[in-house]
Amino acid sequence: MNLRSQIFREVQTRLNAGESKAVVYDALKTKFHASSVERSLAQWPLPEAKKRNRHRNVPLIVIAIFFTLLKLLQLVGIFQTLEAGQRAAFLPLAALPVIIYAYIIYGIRNYNLIGYLLLLLMSIRNLLNIAQAGTFSSKTMILAALSVAAIVLTLIQKRKLFPNTSWFLRHKKDADGNIIF
Repeated sequence: MNLRSQIFREVQTRLNAGESKAVVYDALKTKFHASSVERSLAQWPLPEAKKRNRHRNVPLIVIAIFFTLLKLLQLVGIFQTLEAGQRAAFLPLAALPVIIYAYIIYGIRNYNLIGYLLLLLMSIRNLLNIAQAGTFSSKTMILAALSVAAIVLTLIQKRKLFPNTSWFLRHKKDADGNIIF
């Protein structure tokens, strides 16, 4: 097991046991590098925050699954038009967005900040692709509406689950430079 996984496991175990982030940080900053512990703590919300905000997570997971299925259908259509030699080169490239969406689903299901960040970025990318295409059919409007919903829900979840965490996986600091958990 690598060091980052070990830190993640210890942080999750301690948070799930009811310890505060400040106590976990103080306990682990001597065992591991302090900035690594802080980054790990920044990615995971407290258990009570998970319980209070669970109802907003379900629509995000459904939207991410929808985006994944849509991307798969799009890639299958492209794959069928390619010749045999092109298919072999296309496959690794085509798998990347599907892997990203699978990681998003996993991250949001486990309340990991990186999953929310990736969904936000992919939803913005969807909106930019729709705007760039310039065609507004009912299908693209549904995709746009789901992308906007994902952005709004992601921003709300980020604010509720990670109130003192920046998008750069760092905790906010007070005027004296102390971490605000």
